[in-house]
Amino acid sequence: MALFEEPILSKERTKELDKFMQGTISTLLQLADESATKREQEIYLRMAKEAAKIKFLFYDKKALKQSVKKVGDKIYGYAIMGERVSQMTLVTQGDKKKILRKDYINMPAEHVFHEDMIATKGALTLWHELAHFGGKSHFRRYIERLGIPYHASEEAAADFLAAKVARRQGFSEDTIKEHSVGRAGVFGRSFPRYWKILEGIVTPTKEAMKRAKKPIKSIWERGKEKAKELKKFKRGRRGSIGMLAPQPG
Repeated sequence: MALFEEPILSKERTKELDKFMQGTISTLLQLADESATKREQEIYLRMAKEAAKIKFLFYDKKALKQSVKKVGDKIYGYAIMGERVSQMTLVTQGDKKKILRKDYINMPAEHVFHEDMIATKGALTLWHELAHFGGKSHFRRYIERLGIPYHASEEAAADFLAAKVARRQGFSEDTIKEHSVGRAGVFGRSFPRYWKILEGIVTPTKEAMKRAKKPIKSIWERGKEKAKELKKFKRGRRGSIGMLAPQPG
């Protein structure tokens, strides 16, 4: 292995990621504007804020972790394509102590990028990981009301939010479904219910489209607060992107 390798995030990839994230923020703000309820609007705004501040750490891999097992005549396997992690640091100032928390999203670069462009599957995974901002308790009532059990609520919410963004950005129904069809192992017996909800997202009913055309008070209608509101969603040029050197071996 050479002493100095090409960086995982080249200038072209960094520029592409910045562009992608700013486009994601714009899409989320549009969805917030069209929300039928205050709760739904808050979820989109929270995800937009996450997109503006979260740091990504890229690894020179196709998957963060993967495993294949053969049990009898059947083969089982899984692959982790992204994960959200938190770093806790204890800071002492005199007789006072406080804990600082930093959140990161770990991603395999070979999954996210195709050459210098963000791949379709990479985009869907990025949106899914961005949606992991609240934990199970944050989405519990929202998801359980849809018939998804508590233990799978966070994963379901992340999938549904990613599908919403993807559909708004022009991803086809088939592309989103193909990306999600392997989730049967995650949702088990509740997978048919999960799939029905996903189909409703990628193929909205006339009633759902009608509701979207009657948004609650727009975030753009706050007069003097507008400039302050938009400032929260301005993503730094490079400050929010972490880079890791290729791992040896």
